[in-house]
Amino acid sequence: MTRRRRQGQFGKATEAAFTPYNLVPGPDDPSVMKVMSFEEFSHLQTKEIVRIGAKIVERFEQLFRLYCVARTGHDFCDFKSLALEMAMELFPDFRFKADPDLIELLFPLYGLLANGTCVFDYQLLVTRMADGCFSVKKQPYQSKLGIQLALLWLLADVELVQ
Repeated sequence: MTRRRRQGQFGKATEAAFTPYNLVPGPDDPSVMKVMSFEEFSHLQTKEIVRIGAKIVERFEQLFRLYCVARTGHDFCDFKSLALEMAMELFPDFRFKADPDLIELLFPLYGLLANGTCVFDYQLLVTRMADGCFSVKKQPYQSKLGIQLALLWLLADVELVQ
């Protein structure tokens, strides 16, 4: 399969500098910002999606090891078994061992509209049940002076109206 390459002005990267209308950048100013073409952006986005997908697969494999569920090669059975093991640990009073079909009751409990008919349903359920197993690094929010200044202006406007 061959891929058609865009030609003309849309296929090339565009360079732009954002400065006030009356200011010309000098030699000491930062370099001109490069705006990526669609192909460059699409390539970077694809790399990021692949990276995130690999992290998700790695976390799933950690869960299989953590709950001692052997992989059989049949993803539907594997993820259903993993979900069942996790459910037995998280909800010991539900008696999942006696009736494994009760696991389908967990879909609405976790806010899922799935009904357990495909692999993706159980992958979502496992992801929701494992929410507390993995820590997520939260990025600290760094407030900027501009936001605080805007809030002061809004406060001044409210005081003026009152």
